[in-house]
Amino acid sequence: MLFTSVALVALASQTAAFSPSGFSRSTSSLKVLSEPEGALGPLDPLEVPVDPLEALVTREANIKPYSRTKPTKDPFNPEFERIASVPYDSAFPNSTREHKTVVHEPTGHVLNVPFRRVHLEDEDMPYLDLYDTSGPRDIDPKIGIPKIRQEWIEAREGKHERYTQMHFAKKGMITEEMLFVAEREGVEPEFVRSEIARGRAIISCNKRHLELEPQIIGRMFKVKINANIGNSEITSSIEEEVEKLQWSTLWGADTLMDLSTGQHIHQTREWIMRNSPIPVGSVPIYQALEKVDGIAENLTWEAFKETLIEQAEQGVDYFTIHAAVLLRFVPTTINRLTGIVSRGGSIHAKWNIFHHKENFAYEHWDEILDICAEYDVALSIGDGLRPGSIFDANDEAQFSELKLQGDLTLRAWEKDVQVMNEGPGHVPLNKIPQNMRNQLEWCHEVSLISYHHFLKDNWELYF
Repeated sequence: MLFTSVALVALASQTAAFSPSGFSRSTSSLKVLSEPEGALGPLDPLEVPVDPLEALVTREANIKPYSRTKPTKDPFNPEFERIASVPYDSAFPNSTREHKTVVHEPTGHVLNVPFRRVHLEDEDMPYLDLYDTSGPRDIDPKIGIPKIRQEWIEAREGKHERYTQMHFAKKGMITEEMLFVAEREGVEPEFVRSEIARGRAIISCNKRHLELEPQIIGRMFKVKINANIGNSEITSSIEEEVEKLQWSTLWGADTLMDLSTGQHIHQTREWIMRNSPIPVGSVPIYQALEKVDGIAENLTWEAFKETLIEQAEQGVDYFTIHAAVLLRFVPTTINRLTGIVSRGGSIHAKWNIFHHKENFAYEHWDEILDICAEYDVALSIGDGLRPGSIFDANDEAQFSELKLQGDLTLRAWEKDVQVMNEGPGHVPLNKIPQNMRNQLEWCHEVSLISYHHFLKDNWELYF
């Protein structure tokens, strides 16, 4: 995914200016780092080689001065003043964040649709307008960004049988969210409505996420980039997770996933939601697992359902749920080179085998859909049996799950729940066409979200 940093060298001051505070070599504002000094003695600045490439094999490059970040002391009152300001203006010189004003005729609501205007020196073309995800500026994270969707939501509340963009689209309604994304994409609002109605596109927008600047995901629209963030049991803090969010939007992330598994999961996600102008997704099984002390066999449907409602109430816009990891599919991975590499998939597989029962997410799929329909949470049906190596690509386990993903998609559409599918995992170039043919046919042209890596001729870059 986007936002996994791959750094070759960061010696130039320009590069350092665009590094998250937790990653800079000098002592950060969170005091996570310190200058290396120890068994090899203090480092002499004069010893740093002139050639940046030589820095990769020097003593300085191989001493790791990092220490683990301590969790936030008071999760209800984070010390956001300790994180460095994200340099929006420096990152985008000669450009400004502008807004186009559009009126939603059925309600009279005024929409301010953001875009970035790059100022040029060409007399015939003085500026270039671009898609922008950076969000509002100079906002205190403790206050949160403006709730631009509040009046839209209040005007619709309690007036419809269901509360999803797909439901509205099927009824012929063009919502504020549809008009908003149409302006961002440069297409007609009716085209947006029709794509959502047929399920080929989604607007991931929980009605509790009032701060959201809506965007659309679909094969007929711009490709969207997702960023992964989240704390762990051993490192990170609420302050740093909010900073990661800010860096993600700065560099153009269209969506974000909070994959926190450490302390203060609920509070961490709350602060992220209140400061995110982009859709936020989650993998609920991660938090549910923490509720049973990390023991997969102790998971229950009740614990999972409680987690779904908790996250939906906070405003999570889409859930990744590995409901297609069925008991009978698990043995088909036995001859794989790399087995089951999906964390969510492996959790469900272990539970299935231990209890010799069917996946509880599959068994309770209709109840999951009811929760999603109530809040307009989109579903990203997880690829829990994706291949973890090109040796395993296009095997029985992968395609059995993919076929079932399509069946689950149809069931979701019956309840007007928006869907995208994950896939395909580690697949060599020559097997991509077959994957795409199957995905389009079996999953009914639903949007495909790929979290995996690109294969290069001589190396791999993981995202």
